[in-house]
Formats: sequence, C-alpha cells, structure tokens
Amino acid sequence: MIGSEAKKRYLWHPLLLVLLAYLIVVIIHSLMVNNKSLNAWLFVAGWGLLYTLIFLGGPILILFLTHLKSSKGKSIFSNASKLDAFSTRNNTYKILNDIDYVEHYLSHPSFYGKFDWSFWNHFYYFVFVTKSGSRIVLSCLLLDSKSIPDYLVIKKRRNCF
Repeated sequence: MIGSEAKKRYLWHPLLLVLLAYLIVVIIHSLMVNNKSLNAWLFVAGWGLLYTLIFLGGPILILFLTHLKSSKGKSIFSNASKLDAFSTRNNTYKILNDIDYVEHYLSHPSFYGKFDWSFWNHFYYFVFVTKSGSRIVLSCLLLDSKSIPDYLVIKKRRNCF
C-alpha cells in the first residue's frame, strides 16, 4: 500500500518545484522584456508552461506511474521502522527466514553519491532474492532504504537503458 508520504516525496514535491521554477523564469522574463504586450507575454508563458510540463513534469509522472504499477498488490509489514515481512499477491515472505539477499538498484548519481538536479534520479527499487531463487521487485514507493538490515543489501547501479 502506497502511503501519502511516498506520494508527497516522489510526485507532488518534484512537480511543485518544477512549477515554481517555471514561475520564477516567467517573472524574470516579464521583468526583463520591455515589451508590455499582453499577447507576447501570454505566448511566452503558455509555451513555457507546455515545455515545463512535457519535458520536466512528464518524466516524473511516467516514473511515478511505473513504480506505482509495479507496487500494485504488494504490502509491507514493519516493526519499529525495520522491515519484518512483505507480501505479494500469492505469498508472504519473512526477511530473516525467506530472503537470501537484497539488491538495491540506484541511479548513477545516487550510486556514486553525487548531487543531481533531476528528480527522476531519486527513484530506486529493491530486488529481493529468496532462498528458493525467485526475485521480487519492491519500489521506493513502498519501502524506504533505511528499513532493510544492512547486512542483506548489495548496492548496484542501474543501467542507463
């Protein structure tokens, strides 16, 4: 079950920052241009908003919806901010009994600890490998990286493509 904190952190916060940056650019543009024509200002503001929503908001929304789709039907059981078990549609897995190791997939900037301005690099996911060999993918929308015991986690970077 996706909580409101995950929606706020991975969808609403980045989208609001993108729109705030857009508003700042439009205000600076309107102050710098001496042309007081309302039509010219609306033209620039309209195309700027369209560009912002497509090229900056679009990737955030696509990634959020992809992670939301992969998290459907999965739930987490935790105790004192530590993960105890999780369930998929068919099975329930206990962390200490059923899980062999966890692969933590990060983007390149996050893996190397570099600062990155793009919001889509903050998404990550986990692949839980069970002792029977099956692999279960859990998204960052369901699970925070601090809730898994460190001795189980192997950090990896995800490929670009």
